[in-house]
Amino acid sequence: MITFSRRPAEDPAQEAARLLLRLGVFMLFVIALPAPILARQTVYILLPVGAALLLASAVLSNNGDSGGSLRALLRSPPVWAALLLGLWAGVSLIWTPFEGPAERFAKAAATMALVAAAAGLMPLRTKTSNLNLLPIGVGAAAVALVWVTLALAPKYTVEDILDVGPLGRAGLGLALLVWPGMGALAVRGHWFWAGALAVATVTACALAGAPNALPALMGGAFAFAAAFGRARSMSALLAVLMAGIVLLAPLAALAAHILWPDQAQGFFRHLAFWGHMIASDGWRTLLGHGFG
Repeated sequence: MITFSRRPAEDPAQEAARLLLRLGVFMLFVIALPAPILARQTVYILLPVGAALLLASAVLSNNGDSGGSLRALLRSPPVWAALLLGLWAGVSLIWTPFEGPAERFAKAAATMALVAAAAGLMPLRTKTSNLNLLPIGVGAAAVALVWVTLALAPKYTVEDILDVGPLGRAGLGLALLVWPGMGALAVRGHWFWAGALAVATVTACALAGAPNALPALMGGAFAFAAAFGRARSMSALLAVLMAGIVLLAPLAALAAHILWPDQAQGFFRHLAFWGHMIASDGWRTLLGHGFG
């Protein structure tokens, strides 16, 4: 007599949690990356939806390690430094008499806080197939950026540099996310596709012509090359270097304005313009203008 054995049915809640996790990651990595390039306001819709799916997955999952990422983040000093910087920026914008920037910052900060909380509740271990979603999203965003750039042929002004436009933000996002995307491919041994993703990102940023994207991409390449194989030793050095750059950047801008008070050339033109703003505002650069 032939008997058939069945594998014990898995917990339906766990199956639903895994499905919601896959959908949430797909929403955040694949759809939410190229969509804002085509329609700007979609980011405020797609990111909360993806975060809600991740939160629902964390609620259904009975994995005790689901909050490990969030606890590790809350114990990290750089995270608290970033929160302090965000709080300072928020207070500075609320202090101004203009409603537009403060409202936009509040909406963006609330969206990112929700996504960060949802990402922190993700399990520490997941299927390796989920690693493919980030490179797919980065590649789709690069293709969308190239298509929109060739179709619109944008021209950038000083206002676009100071208040980064949609294509500039897309380029900065690619410059940031291409590295974990390449890492996800390299972990699985897909070195060819990792290189192809890098080439596509560089091509998209170069064609877009966004003045902030290529320097960010070059900085990421430098950090990646410096930390490759010696991440622990170089992380502390890069942290000190970046802190120095952030602190000394206003002084460099002010020096550029002093050296070229009328018309600076090339890269120093934007730096001198920033220095002119600092020289004009004086201590108001730190305190803001407020309502007085």
